[in-house]
Amino acid sequence: MSKYYHSSASINGVFYLGYIRPAARADSERILELEGKLFPNSLSEPMIQQELRIGRGWVHCGEKDNTVYGYALVRDDGYVLDLTRLGVDLPEQGGGIGRELLTHVLQVAAEERRGVQLTVLKDNEKALKFYLRHGFQIVGHLKKEGAWLMRKA
Repeated sequence: MSKYYHSSASINGVFYLGYIRPAARADSERILELEGKLFPNSLSEPMIQQELRIGRGWVHCGEKDNTVYGYALVRDDGYVLDLTRLGVDLPEQGGGIGRELLTHVLQVAAEERRGVQLTVLKDNEKALKFYLRHGFQIVGHLKKEGAWLMRKA
């Protein structure tokens, strides 16, 4: 299930052809590398391998030039899709990969007539603006995690 897209721009202004595809076990090393760069509470390799194996969720990669630059980790509890991670390599942020990954998640949710939920750390203003721009609403505050709970129906 590949979805081709053209990113709007890259860091150097070059247009790229890339695609969204299901992650494979071989992607775990790159996902782990991105996790370490992007998230203060990054997932471990066994956790990523488990996410690639379990049947209650899925991971999709945003790829261009045969390199994974972003990924979305989604857990499916049967009611809503929980977007637990959406990460894009720092030099590629703003180039369309994150938008395309999120669009893919939202399309799956729409096809299944379900909503999407996620959490954003309160101090991550860039991510908060990104999700608000894509129609998510803040529906709660998770004090312990210092995060906003966001949903889109």
